[in-house]
Amino acid sequence: MAFIALSDQPDYTFPPGTFDVRGWDVRTMADDEKVGKIDDIILDDSGNPRYLDVDLGLFQKHVLLPIDQARMDETQDLVLVPGMTKDQFKDVPAYDHDPNRITGEYERQLATAYTGAAAGARSGSRSGFTGDRPELRSGGEGRLAMLSDLDDFTVAEGDPDPRDWEVTASDGRTIGQVKDLVVDTSAMKVRYLDVDVDEEALGATELRDRHVLIPIGYARLDEDEDQVFVDAISSADVSRLPAFEGLPLRRDTEDRIFGFFSGRMTGEERPRQPGATSEGYAGRHRGRTEEGETHLTRSEEELAIGRREVEAGEVDITKHVRTEHVRRPVTRHVEEVEVERRTVRDGRGEIGEEEVRIPVSEEELVVEKRPRVKEELVVRKRPVEETQEIEADLRREEIDIETRGRVREMRGGEGEQGLEGESEEQRRRRGGEGQRNR
Repeated sequence: MAFIALSDQPDYTFPPGTFDVRGWDVRTMADDEKVGKIDDIILDDSGNPRYLDVDLGLFQKHVLLPIDQARMDETQDLVLVPGMTKDQFKDVPAYDHDPNRITGEYERQLATAYTGAAAGARSGSRSGFTGDRPELRSGGEGRLAMLSDLDDFTVAEGDPDPRDWEVTASDGRTIGQVKDLVVDTSAMKVRYLDVDVDEEALGATELRDRHVLIPIGYARLDEDEDQVFVDAISSADVSRLPAFEGLPLRRDTEDRIFGFFSGRMTGEERPRQPGATSEGYAGRHRGRTEEGETHLTRSEEELAIGRREVEAGEVDITKHVRTEHVRRPVTRHVEEVEVERRTVRDGRGEIGEEEVRIPVSEEELVVEKRPRVKEELVVRKRPVEETQEIEADLRREEIDIETRGRVREMRGGEGEQGLEGESEEQRRRRGGEGQRNR
């Protein structure tokens, strides 16, 4: 199958009700992190969108996001990816902007990266709201098993154990409670949450003990509130989930479960999520003929100006040490010795040796250097608005109508209509009849 980038199709137009998602942010639903922006849309040889080209920015690479792995929120110009964390996008094969290199093997690698992440094959990083995927301790043979049936397996210390937690769907309604965990004893990972559906809370007419499986990649764990949030489905979708009646799981059952959450199912089984079909993102505008009508639309380009932050400069503030030689006059006290000789008359004394010791002291200067704060520098940024004029060339379609014979052209409402193709004599005659009628 051949592929082509939408940016290489200058004549491509979007029909009413569809959206050009180029430039929209991409966020993960597992940990609510922004991972990049939509750079382009990849079409198949029938002109239908198949992949979104995502610029990961921080990871310095582009990846392809399958249309059926994404959800669209046109109210916020946002594309959501269920079952993926930001770190897991590092493992998605890079895309080098050459649609000719999208081979069958490359598509299989993409499918493995996305479905493997949704299945919990790789553990997400801890986030304050989402919590980690529960990991296991101990050993065992490589198979799917219920954690409650394994005596030598436990949830690793420090990881959340969501059993008995309430499960809430995207519309905020509680759909049931986690009763057990389906684990892969070979990968030492939790694969599914076994949820006991609260049929009474969902308004079911027939109450029955019904369980469903939620892939761990589509669950957000709130350890503070002991709750599990599932953003990919609403409470109304639970009734269409395949019932879980115990292990072992058939491959087609797992395919149905992941197809349901990823949006690949069709008909009544498909979750009612925005943007679940490729037509929600883009579609080639085709004319259609029905009961003698031919519909043709006219399009024109509109100038949509967005804003993004770019680095416009920087301020470097550094401190350096400068040495300055200083002189200061200082007064100190010293002792001096004076010797005065006086003549003594009529003095009697004794002859002998004698020694007198008189200590002499002085003040010694002690120099101490102490750092003192002399000045404080406050650096702040403030937003400033400025007006910049943007220029662009916009294209628009114009329709030229050439008529032959008596053709009625409808303009606006029913009252605004005229006759095209009339001769000048017919117009004068019709105008004269109008004067007589008045």
